[in-house]
Amino acid sequence: METQNGDVILQNSEKSQNSMKRNGPLETIDLAAALETPKDAAKVISRALENEGFLYIVNIPDFESAELLKATKWFFNLPLNEKMTLARKAFEPENVNTFRGYNPVIPGGHSYKEAFEIGMFGDFDYDKHKKKTYIDSRPLMRDIAMEGNVWPDYDPQYPKFKDTIIKYCDIYRKTGEQVLQLIALSLGLEKTALDHLFQSNILAMFRLLHYPSRVNFSRSEIPDEAIDGDELITTGAHADSSYITLLATFDNWGLQMQQKGVWIDVPPIKDSLLMNIGALMSELVGGRFRATIHRVVDLGKDRFSAPFFYSPSFDADISKTYDGKDIERPGQYKKYGPWMLKRTSQFKEYSSTDFGVYLEK
Repeated sequence: METQNGDVILQNSEKSQNSMKRNGPLETIDLAAALETPKDAAKVISRALENEGFLYIVNIPDFESAELLKATKWFFNLPLNEKMTLARKAFEPENVNTFRGYNPVIPGGHSYKEAFEIGMFGDFDYDKHKKKTYIDSRPLMRDIAMEGNVWPDYDPQYPKFKDTIIKYCDIYRKTGEQVLQLIALSLGLEKTALDHLFQSNILAMFRLLHYPSRVNFSRSEIPDEAIDGDELITTGAHADSSYITLLATFDNWGLQMQQKGVWIDVPPIKDSLLMNIGALMSELVGGRFRATIHRVVDLGKDRFSAPFFYSPSFDADISKTYDGKDIERPGQYKKYGPWMLKRTSQFKEYSSTDFGVYLEK
């Protein structure tokens, strides 16, 4: 954007940040304490998800945001040609990975970021799942959803990248498991009542994100949908799709949530994860909890974050609420895997991806 307009954006951003309290309007859960008194933590989760739809999680065992940020910056500082060797097939036709890997910045639109996506570890090692079965030249949807990961070449200057990412995948996954049980308690259920959705081969996704700034772009280079008054948007208003999102913001501002039609800054807290739920979880609980609309605004500098989408198994039944009521939705998808891939195909970066043929087990 032109410098004068860019200055206005940054001044407004600083003003709103300085006016916020450290914890803003959000509840906070101490995860270590929650494991000692889970029913008390469940009450906090219930209150937060019924009202704001976001909350902070702090005191997470072994979570050090500086370590994860170092790995994130290292990856995005690689030369573009090296990152493109990991790009999904939609961006680099000679590559075989269609679902996981690197997404370069797509010019135009409100979404202006690059991403590196990794599948889950634990009971199922996505690194080893490389083979795909084809029917009439189209892959099985199940194989696409469980596609193996791709990794940058080993770098002796920073040999810890892969190990660091695997470590934090595990930390996020464990946190997701514990939060899921707190949600079950908040619904008056046994703490393991929702675990069956996540029994094996979960389709969780860990994503590293880099948001370059467009503040100094000319006005002609920025689409209208990326401008809201004096704010420059780098990810437009949306609610997450699936179940539980855990997000490291690395002490960055920029995330805003919508409350009663007003955009509110979500302040960063050191070594915390922000948690919110997606539309599917909201359906699961009969609309009791909110899938809150949120967006990201341009800070005038590079911004990094690391979201983790804690999602069920491919064959998890998503046709009923936790108390047994039928859920009506377009397409009548009863299993999580095909629902998730159909939803994913609606995003611009996946619009040309063939997610394959769905066959029941």
